[in-house]
Amino acid sequence: MRNISKRKTLSEKLKEEINFLTNQKKIFDASEEMYEANVWSIRKLILLAQYLRPYLTILTSKENGDYKYSDSWFYIDLFAGCGASTVNNKFKMLGSPIISLLRGIYYIKKERRIYQIH
Repeated sequence: MRNISKRKTLSEKLKEEINFLTNQKKIFDASEEMYEANVWSIRKLILLAQYLRPYLTILTSKENGDYKYSDSWFYIDLFAGCGASTVNNKFKMLGSPIISLLRGIYYIKKERRIYQIH
């Protein structure tokens, strides 16, 4: 019997991130401005989307019931553009301000379910 790993492959993770970044029609429709993204922009946005979860996990870690580092955090994106980007006028994707906001909200909602925070 083969042991089939439930871990996602790099290709599956990448597809998942790209779907997250490109399947946000309501946000794109509400965006008045679009930043023209380049290849390096796409890489940055994918990495940002992947990086935020471990970053938030570290920041919100607890020790003896109290936050290990601080009970308040700030996130500053020095390279932020507008909320959405377009690539060669072919497809649209989220920009870093929206990525950080959505990933933060998803993380907080998940943590509330785990720890039953109200």
